[in-house]
Amino acid sequence: MKNVKIGKWKSWAELFRIEHGIMLSFALLASLWYMDAQLNFIQWIAAFLTPLFIEMGAFALNDYYDVETDKKNKRFDRPIIRGEIKREAAFKIGLACLIIGVIASFPLGKVALGLALFSATLSYYYDARLKYTPLLGNAAIAFSMALPFLYAFAITGKSHILLVDLAVTAFIMGLAREIGKDLQDLKGDAEVGMGKTLPMLIGEKYTQWLVVFIFLISAVPIGHIAINLSSKAGWFFLLLAIWALVKSIAFFTVWKQYNLFRKFTLIGMALGMLAVFVGKII
Repeated sequence: MKNVKIGKWKSWAELFRIEHGIMLSFALLASLWYMDAQLNFIQWIAAFLTPLFIEMGAFALNDYYDVETDKKNKRFDRPIIRGEIKREAAFKIGLACLIIGVIASFPLGKVALGLALFSATLSYYYDARLKYTPLLGNAAIAFSMALPFLYAFAITGKSHILLVDLAVTAFIMGLAREIGKDLQDLKGDAEVGMGKTLPMLIGEKYTQWLVVFIFLISAVPIGHIAINLSSKAGWFFLLLAIWALVKSIAFFTVWKQYNLFRKFTLIGMALGMLAVFVGKII
């Protein structure tokens, strides 16, 4: 019985892609700390819960709407496809998570509330309709990767050049990741026929080159981060981030390991954030 309970929690964590949500939440908390935000205890809790629940809702609804595509692509890493979570339950809880995320943002001010409402609405619209709109759908998800830094600007009313660099980098990397995911799901998307993704319009080869080109663009904000880093510890983590991103390109172009490509881009982004924040401490 205990193992069943553990398995159930694991299934929900997979549905929510909980590691993404936790990363976004800590990115916001770290950004607020970096900017010396003067928040009370309730506001710190709200800052953690807002991106977490909106991300959880977005991914749960994504799996609800993607059932047919995931079946065609044999995505057994999805708990709905494995039969561990009912599709209707994913929809109801996903929608509830989006609402909770918006409500959680109330203590953070009107601008942050407006951003949370926009983010939740965009997430729902993306899952329901925008996903099969080439580039625009990819950009919507990329925008969510930059959200922690935008929340920090909205909450504090100020910005910082290194956090702007991180926001731009997160958007660029998110765009590359999502276009890469379209390649991974190409077969299922084509069979389901719900719309046109970028690989379906321009082909696999040109899509791969586009992803690599987008990665090269990310060298601009990463280079700017490097120029502004004065800490040896920060440089160490930045070099690790660059290594992870180069490795992810190899997984994408040479070995066609799309899951590892997405995992290493996430690791690279996390290390890049760590470089900035460690650079302030040491």
